[in-house]
Amino acid sequence: MPEKILNEFMKTWREKDFSKMENYIQKTWLDGPKTMDLKEVFGIIDVRSWKILKSVKVGQACKDMIVNVIFNKSNKRKLRIRMICETVPYTPDLAGDWGVNPISVLRRL
Repeated sequence: MPEKILNEFMKTWREKDFSKMENYIQKTWLDGPKTMDLKEVFGIIDVRSWKILKSVKVGQACKDMIVNVIFNKSNKRKLRIRMICETVPYTPDLAGDWGVNPISVLRRL
């Protein structure tokens, strides 16, 4: 399931559909004060393609997804994207919904 959410997040990034992108962000980030505007941060980077290489369990409701991403003019990066499953903000629980931590995406850009 986190793989599906991550793929949808990446599709919205490639399509630059930032309002839809919020559907795939972790609940905690959406609940708090916005420290960044998704369009401002992700809008300047063009995603061409991506491939999820593996999933690394970090905790019961937390996984790091290792993803090869090709940006702009064949600029390739390996990203470690954190996925968190939450029932409500600040409450990790497998009974909840998976979401992307957007800060983790930006670490290696």
